[in-house]
Amino acid sequence: MSQSIENIYQSALLADAAYVTFNAENFLAGTEISPAAWDGGPDRKAGDFTFRDAGFTFEQFREFTQSYEVLRHQPDTGTGFSATFFRLKDSGEFFVAFRGTNDLPDYLMDTAIAAGLAYLLQDTLQNGALQSFLETVGVIDSAGRAIPDFKGKLTLTGHSLGGYLAMFAAQNYADLVERVDTFDSAALLYNSPILSSLDILWRGLDQNGLLDLSRVHHYYAEPGPELVAESENVYRPGEHVALFIEYGAGSGLTPVASHS
Repeated sequence: MSQSIENIYQSALLADAAYVTFNAENFLAGTEISPAAWDGGPDRKAGDFTFRDAGFTFEQFREFTQSYEVLRHQPDTGTGFSATFFRLKDSGEFFVAFRGTNDLPDYLMDTAIAAGLAYLLQDTLQNGALQSFLETVGVIDSAGRAIPDFKGKLTLTGHSLGGYLAMFAAQNYADLVERVDTFDSAALLYNSPILSSLDILWRGLDQNGLLDLSRVHHYYAEPGPELVAESENVYRPGEHVALFIEYGAGSGLTPVASHS
């Protein structure tokens, strides 16, 4: 494992925080995360997803709000795409966290996830949502070129589909990347035209050297669904790291549920 535990932990928190609906009323005060984002408060509306919902402890929430500010949040507009642009207050480091899908059960295995996401990927990746988001936050220009001040400055992270989107962004905007950390990134099979095309992109990424793959890290639960494992049907460039999860009586965890 080539990264420090602290780096992995912070990326995991950011990937988890990407599920929070920061556009909800009172969740943000300017760029600061408000106390209401913890559990929604008395004015919580249906559909608001809080840090508590995301599985944060209150102590984690408190430390996160002290450490990070939200520079931009893109809520889901119906395409399945949502992402948040964070800045670490002390160091000024930038992070883009991509949200996973909310409409697929966590227990889906590789093949089911691949089949279910094929059409979603077509909408998400081909309608310009990703480029529009990165242009809006000011890290690329209208032609898709990296703004010099952000070259090599972004950490990209995400869970499940969010991890895949982080890799897709890294492939298309390699100049921006400091590192990429994905968590149980959805494994996509090459049994549909769009996924076969994406396979060509991934392998071209390796061959063309557009992205330093030593900066790319995929973390997955072990034991659990092999969502990023290499096989004849699955390809993920970069480092693969199994993170052991202990299942004890009363924990409520199972190897399949570990995807979340």
